[in-house]
Amino acid sequence: MRVIRTPEANRKFLGVDLTRLSPNLQSKSMLTALDLERDYVGIAKTDYPAGDYLVNPGNVPDYLRQEVALLIYEKAVRFMDDD
Repeated sequence: MRVIRTPEANRKFLGVDLTRLSPNLQSKSMLTALDLERDYVGIAKTDYPAGDYLVNPGNVPDYLRQEVALLIYEKAVRFMDDD
């Protein structure tokens, strides 16, 4: 699994574009805030701090480098090549 974070906290997050990833870095699937909402996934503890744990597209992140998506892989992926 790999976490994708927003580099900005002062403008709207528009979504994740993975088209620039090389084929060996393409994930099996991607989990976003929209997926969590669709599947009614939430935080179980009532005293857990409020906030968006994954930023919804169209929203401004609550903090710098906030999580926006999780990339899920079938097997371990090599993220850096020895060029």
